[in-house]
Amino acid sequence: MQHPTSAASDDVRLTWAGQDDPVTWADGRLQWGPSAPVTLAETGRHGDGPATGRVVHGVGHDVLAHLADLEPGTARLVYMDPPYNTGRTFNAYRDREPRSLWLSMMRQVLTATRTLLRPDGSVWIHLDDREVGRVRMLADEIFGEDNFVADVVWERKHKPSFTHAQIAQVTDHILVYGADRSRLAAFSTGEKVEPRRVPLHNTGNTIGVLTFPAGSVELGSDRFIPAGDMSSDNVTTELLDGIEVVGGRNVAEFRMRGPFRWSQERLDAELDAGTVIRCARTPLRPNAITGSGGRTWTTLFTAATGMATNEAAREHSKALFGGDGFDTPKPEELVARIIRATTDPGDLVVDPFAGSGTTAAVAHKLGRSWLTVEASAAVLEGFTLRRLQAVIAGRDPRGASLEVTEQAAQSLPPGMSVRQSRLAAQWVAQLARTGAFDGADAASVTAVVEHLQTLASTSRTRLRYDGGGAFTTWRAAA
Repeated sequence: MQHPTSAASDDVRLTWAGQDDPVTWADGRLQWGPSAPVTLAETGRHGDGPATGRVVHGVGHDVLAHLADLEPGTARLVYMDPPYNTGRTFNAYRDREPRSLWLSMMRQVLTATRTLLRPDGSVWIHLDDREVGRVRMLADEIFGEDNFVADVVWERKHKPSFTHAQIAQVTDHILVYGADRSRLAAFSTGEKVEPRRVPLHNTGNTIGVLTFPAGSVELGSDRFIPAGDMSSDNVTTELLDGIEVVGGRNVAEFRMRGPFRWSQERLDAELDAGTVIRCARTPLRPNAITGSGGRTWTTLFTAATGMATNEAAREHSKALFGGDGFDTPKPEELVARIIRATTDPGDLVVDPFAGSGTTAAVAHKLGRSWLTVEASAAVLEGFTLRRLQAVIAGRDPRGASLEVTEQAAQSLPPGMSVRQSRLAAQWVAQLARTGAFDGADAASVTAVVEHLQTLASTSRTRLRYDGGGAFTTWRAAA
């Protein structure tokens, strides 16, 4: 499926030796050379009932290219956590390739991903800081700069290792692109946001005239409001036209003169977007009611936002596989946040680098259809399939199997969520440690922090998924 793109600037483009040459997989590693077209053959089935997932033994870029031909425009989300090309060798895989070879592989994967995505779909590309800059340029070229959404920063660990000579590394990057960004929904936290009142008058702004179209302002009870001076001690303003109010709204357009924070163009755009303008009393002070609806995630996925780290992922991996587990797992909580924010139940989630099977496991637990691909037979048998069999058998009551509901221990101030109370406690405590409240009563500051912590201290955890469902296994063959 073709999606609109805006190509990267012609005079700024990433180039490398062999960039137009194909990459294949042979003898357990990437190599230069063309791959034969693949077909998929079903090899097995696990679980009961309709199968909602597919595990494919094959090479990610070959399988995605095949699916892009057969099933274009079907994936709502592609989350990829490729080998970072760190130069290291892990127990489960080799993470050292010539950069040119690695980049060519990523180009093939991203090109196939673009065709596979639905128009309202997105791709999340998980990397560390070694290759993220080059992949950003590559993805700009493939998806178009206008379809870049964000560079999400994930706090991958709490305890820095200090192996870097200059600075401790504790974060990863997740580059986000839309197939067509204009068709992407907001990435919601699921948290409701209380409406906020924004006065249109703002003393100190340049005096101007705003025209309010017929029916655009909520004015309360039906009446006639005569034109005239609407000033008060701190605002000088004038209603230039009388207003007949019927059904709580202005029958005809009217004008006001005053120091407004919005231009006419901004007012018109806000009204077109559905912003409510309310002005129930005289003297008239129009207010924009904004911010109602759902809260969206920021680009910081940190402990302060309730995000798990690699430490938690490793503990989960050890519980699943024994011993040291998989070398580089991602926490289910991270993948669950992405899947919940970008998809609806039943949508297709694709992962071309299965590894220990985190993406497939989370997608299954959250009721999405899914497809995951793994090139290594050893990883597939030793980790991916073992995990997914445990998931459907109900032997993995962790991560996305759990639902944590936060409830305030006491009544919160209007408009404040439990998460906001927790963040406020952290910020006030940090400010106190840096001396921002020096001179204030220390006991009072401590009491404020403790009160906010108490408000945010209650949470409930329940098991929301305890097994069930089915998936099929496939093999990609030339």
